[in-house]
Order: sequence, then structure tokens, then C-alpha cells
Amino acid sequence: MGGEEASAAIRDATEDVGGIPTRTPPALAAAGHDPLLKGNLVGKEQLDNRTDSIKSDEQGSGLLARGREQAKSSGTNRSRSKSRRKSKFCTFCKKKSHFRKDCWQLQKKEKDGQDNDAGKQKLETADAGVAEQETYDFMLVTEDSKPKYKEQWILDSGCSYHMCPNRDWFTTYTPVAGGVVLMGNNATCSVVGSGTVRVRMHDGVIRTLSNVRHVPDLRKNLISLGVLDAHGYKIAIESGVIRISCGALVVMKGTKTGSLYVLHGSTVTGSAAISSSLSESDSAKLWHMRLGHMSENSMSALSNRGLLPVQSIGKLDFCEHCVFGKQKRVSFNTAVHQTKGTLDYIHSDLWGPAQVTSKGGCIYFLTLIDDFSRKVWIYFLKNKSDVFDTFKQWKTQVEKQTGKPVKRLRTDNGLEFCGSDFNEFCLKEGIIRHRTVVGTPQQNGVAERMNRTLLEKARCMLSNAGLGKDFWAEAVNLACYLVNRSPHRALGSKTPHEVWSGNPSDYSHLRVFGCPAYAHVKEGKLEPRAKKCIFLGYQSGVKGYRLYCPEARKFMISRDVTFDESAMLHSRKESSVSTDTGNESVSEKVEFELGSASKPKGTTCRSEH
Repeated sequence: MGGEEASAAIRDATEDVGGIPTRTPPALAAAGHDPLLKGNLVGKEQLDNRTDSIKSDEQGSGLLARGREQAKSSGTNRSRSKSRRKSKFCTFCKKKSHFRKDCWQLQKKEKDGQDNDAGKQKLETADAGVAEQETYDFMLVTEDSKPKYKEQWILDSGCSYHMCPNRDWFTTYTPVAGGVVLMGNNATCSVVGSGTVRVRMHDGVIRTLSNVRHVPDLRKNLISLGVLDAHGYKIAIESGVIRISCGALVVMKGTKTGSLYVLHGSTVTGSAAISSSLSESDSAKLWHMRLGHMSENSMSALSNRGLLPVQSIGKLDFCEHCVFGKQKRVSFNTAVHQTKGTLDYIHSDLWGPAQVTSKGGCIYFLTLIDDFSRKVWIYFLKNKSDVFDTFKQWKTQVEKQTGKPVKRLRTDNGLEFCGSDFNEFCLKEGIIRHRTVVGTPQQNGVAERMNRTLLEKARCMLSNAGLGKDFWAEAVNLACYLVNRSPHRALGSKTPHEVWSGNPSDYSHLRVFGCPAYAHVKEGKLEPRAKKCIFLGYQSGVKGYRLYCPEARKFMISRDVTFDESAMLHSRKESSVSTDTGNESVSEKVEFELGSASKPKGTTCRSEH
């Protein structure tokens, strides 16, 4: 009789909302038949006692459900149980004589101000979603299975430092003892370490967050806008989009999600953080080599204008190649020339002969410098007698481009500049000649200093690449190309190319001189699709890279090239790139169409930059 009444009570309990049980009786929940309750059940002992009391009821008076006792007699009448006792149980001291709110041990601890553990327990209980059911003397604990912002970075203006709870995200890590972070609700979280974290931004560039605090108890990854502002970054918020820029370059970008600004990017972890990105010092060193061992001040000028993808140049590491290539004596004082326009004043000088003949058979090079823009033109010659013809070709070219005539020319007293043909040509064209005093090359200081600058860069690049001296012309040619795109003190940190053409220079195509390069070829269906070459520069008048193939012993112009610049970051003392060997890894691919061209066989090897 008692079993039938219990079964009827169960059926009645499931008919509350269209036959769907809104709450399963505690007796069935304890037996594991409840599909609605998901969590951890505590107070099982009290629930078992309650179940035993129900089973021992000979009259089958009722079943506990929905916070009350229901009973069904042999008829259709229902009556409410008069007994609604609750088992007393304190969740603090674990005693059964009272509830938590009446616990004298808890009250004493709060009074003495030593209830830090209890406060933390309350915070964790609130976050986990704890619901205490005093009616059935057990506790239901549920946790959020979809934590928000776990893999995202929040751009926060309230935090004082960058903070991250994930230890695996740190590329470099230093343990810290005793640090704490005060949260908004006055709760404290311990700081156990600090280091750097790499994040791939919206533009695909991997940037490094430094001095990131490791806070394991934190629920979100935070980027401090205050720290970014202190480092000189500009922060702009408009229409729900936040942009953080350094000069003209937007380095971070985020959108508003709810009330938070979420960064567009993902964290680079594990081996990918090491292999796919460079540290700030390595990135600056790489661009130092790409720009022909440019000085720190010039690189800082380009970085401040947002032309280089380097956040800050800072102090460059010691470069032995710069010492080999740029060691000098005390300089002479130089005169200042004030000109009003391009081609008003031209400085020129002939360097040579070189001790080693270049790959193209040249032993001289002629430089022509415009005093107003400081733009440099360089021509490689086999004989001194080719100077006059080369000057006439250059004069026709620049006058056609600018529509202005060459007015004055300063040279030394070399016979190549003082021949009768040269003098008659300048007299006929109305070019005023300025010559130096015999034995005082300092009076032609602009041209002499330019020769020194070109040779310094060439020696640095040859030393860095480990190439032979017969590549000196290729190194000087690339040095001239880079000088025209380097900031000049006489131009207010502008570049000669910018003053001459009126357009800023583009540095995205620059590569390290002498680095291994793999040019695409198509010599057969089963033949390799690339040839290993050496990068030597940029071909004038052609959108392609100038390469040298050691196997074929010839120069090539290719548009489909894969470069291995990472080989140049390491010391070249033990493993250097020569004309027969190269490095193995491939780091970056640039598309250029393949074409081959050897050095011109004429008497003049001309380069225009």
C-alpha cells in the first residue's frame, strides 16, 4: 500500500508543467535519476537520512518534493505534512547543531579581522554559482563551462600593468615573490612572475608585450592602456573601435564587445613564438643590416616617422662589422654650401683603381652628388678616359628629368676632369668649374666624404656576408642605393630620394646583402624548381632582385625569390656565406618574375639610383 502511494506521488509531481517535471524529488536525485540537476551534491548524509525516514513510513504518508511534503491517501484527498523540520548543518565548522549564520567560530573570526580565507571562499562561491538548498539540507554547485575572454586580450584603462593568468603564454619568464594585485572589489591576487608575451596583431605582425605580470587567479588577460600611453603610443577611440598607434603605424586594434574593448589578435605560444617572430633587439639588428649598417640616429628617424616596423630602436648592440668598415681618424672641418635648387651645384670625384677587378671587369667608379638634394649617382668604369663620356650621358639624363641645367661643377685637379675636351664642353654648356688646390682634397669634401661613406657600407656588407673582394662593385652599388634612402643631417633628417623626387622612400622590399636567395626556375618536370643564389642588390629600371648564381657563375634578375635572412642574424665567424655555399632554412618568400642577365660588357657599367 505504501509503495503504490509513493508511485502516485511521483506521477503527481511530474504533472506540474505539462507533464514535464520542474523539480525532481530529492529522494530520486540522491539515487542518480535526476537529469536536470548538474553539479556537486553536498550534504549527502542528511539526504540519506531523509530518504530512510521516507522508506520507513508505514503509512506512505508522502514524498518530499518542491520544498514541501506531499501525501496521497487511498482516496483523492491530499494533505500537507505538518512536519517541516530542517537538519541543522554549519558549512563553516562542519557541525550539525546550528546553521552557518549562527556559528560562533565564524563570528569570532570576523570580529578579530582575520577572516581572509572566509572572504576568499565567499568570492569563489559567488563566481562558481553556489546555491544552498536549506529545505533538503544539501548544496548544489554549478560552474560556467564557457568562460568568457579566456583566449582574448582586454584593452583596459584601469589596470596598472599588463597581466595574464596563463603561464604557458610567456616566452620569457622571471619568478617574482611577494607581489600582489589589488582588484576592484578590494580582493588581492598574488603575482608569481613576470615576462614577455608575443601576440599576433590584426595586421599579422607579431609584437611583444614586455613586463607582463603573471597573476594565476585572474580571469581575464589585460593590456594596460596606461602603460602604452607612458611609452608614447597614441590611443584613439571612435565608433566602438579603439586604435593604438606609434606615429603613422597602427600597432593594435580592438572593438567594443559589451562594455569591454577586445583586442584583434591571438597569442603566439610554444615553438611558434620563437620561430615566427623576432625580439625587439633582433628586429632592430636585422633592419640595421638591411639598411647597410645604418647608424642608430638615422634608424630612429625612420622609426619615429612610422616607416620601419620596429617599435623602438634604442641602443643597438655592438656591431663588429661596423667597426671593421667605419673605423676612422679625426675628421676635418667641412664648408657649408647653400644652394636654392637641384643641379645648382654638383660635386664629383673618381675613385680607383681598385686592387681587385670587379665581376664586371671595372676598377674605377665615378660619383656625382647634387648639393641641394644630396642625391648620388654612381658609374663603374674600366678606364679613366671614360669619365668625360659618362658625364655627358649623366648631364643629358638629369636635365631631361628636371628641366633644369647643370650650373656649377666642383672636382679635383685629376687629368680625367682637366682634359681639353672636358673644359671645352663645360665652357660651351655654360657650366662654371670649381677646382681644388693641389694636395688639398678636403676642398672637395662632399665628394670625398661620399666615397668614404660608400666604401664603409661596402666593407660592412662584404664582411657581414663573407663574400670575396671581387664583389666590391656590387656592394658599392647597393650602398649608393641605400644612401639615397637614408636620412641626411644636412636635409633635416629627410632622405635624398625624398628631396629629389618629392615622395617618401619605400623600405618594404629591402633585403640583407649577401643572404641566401632561392630563385625560381623551370628547367624540366623532374628538375628542382629553385636555384640557390646570393642576393646582391636591386636592378635599376627593373622590378626584380639582382642575384649571383655560384653554380652557373652568372648574374640573374629574378622576381620569384625566397630569402633566408635569418642566417644573417647569427655570427658569420664560423659559418659564412661564400660563392659556393649558403644557409639551409627558408624564412621569407618574395615574388618576382625570373629573368637572367649578365653584367654589361661595355666600357661603362652604369647604375642609376
